[in-house]
Amino acid sequence: MCKRSPRDMFFKENGMAALMGVQLAEAQKELLVRGFSRVVLLLDGDEAGQAATVRIASALREACTLDELYPEPGCQPDQLSRDQIRQILTIQEGRPQSETN
Repeated sequence: MCKRSPRDMFFKENGMAALMGVQLAEAQKELLVRGFSRVVLLLDGDEAGQAATVRIASALREACTLDELYPEPGCQPDQLSRDQIRQILTIQEGRPQSETN
């Protein structure tokens, strides 16, 4: 069995990190919590991505400020432009808290 390393998470220059999968290793969690005061989860809009969002949010909720975004079915965040991501974040931030959880 292959163990995941924190290097399996790709950091971008604008404060975004890509998990490179649907699992969050403990070392990745530690890097996120130490490196960011707020974490926004935006995984794929397929069934696996949505299930991973719930699972990862559960692991992070106690450790940091957390927002969970649920994109439309079939959406793949790595194929979105910066403008599209900004639009998703803006729409999500405008929703009442009860709609985002």
